[in-house]
Amino acid sequence: MIKLESVSWPKGVTIKHKSKVHEILASLHTPIPKQELIYRPLTWDDIPELKKLEAEWFPYTYPDAFYLQIFDEQRVVAIGCFWKPLGVAENLMMGAVMAKYETRSSALLYVNNGKITGKNSWCERLVNYFRNWYNENMYILTIGVIDEARRLGIASAFLNMLDDKAKARANCVSISLHVKENNKAAIKCYEKKNYVHAFVAENYYAYMGESHHGYYYVKVINKNSETIADQTLLGVV
Repeated sequence: MIKLESVSWPKGVTIKHKSKVHEILASLHTPIPKQELIYRPLTWDDIPELKKLEAEWFPYTYPDAFYLQIFDEQRVVAIGCFWKPLGVAENLMMGAVMAKYETRSSALLYVNNGKITGKNSWCERLVNYFRNWYNENMYILTIGVIDEARRLGIASAFLNMLDDKAKARANCVSISLHVKENNKAAIKCYEKKNYVHAFVAENYYAYMGESHHGYYYVKVINKNSETIADQTLLGVV
């Protein structure tokens, strides 16, 4: 089976296989065809496999309550990528993403009329905070792809789908996430998708005796430039 690798883990740590997907893929001796990948909302039946994969991707364990969020369809977006090889009875999970709509988010300190502002001015951030009082940010909780399915555009597809979800949400004006400072591949992917580095969250990632800074990235959702707060002040609503 493939040797698992993840920048999320400290160097030198051997990542244990939790999911049987690696053994199944190794037995097939065939590349994963990109055109056969299926994207759909995660369901209750997907949770056990998602837990196993995230235990490989990340060096910490999420509580059951974290996964139960996927049933809050009004607040949470949870999407999986699957492949069903010929002769295999089940759909194999290739990756997954979870994101949550939130108000009073740190991201909203940096959003002003469709632009990122306030990176160097607390006064601007304060103004932005009140301008976005009734607006929402979509925060990406987790995103991951199995090693065997890398370079198939899965993470990029997930980000595109989140863009579409955020644009369809009336008051959502931004998307944000934290990324480990040394995760160069992920940072390159986010910046290619127009995410902007807003600030450094010092020692955001701390586990196994190590601590690393987290980079907080924000992407503006370009639609109506006037926020709900602006319209209220103008007497429109």
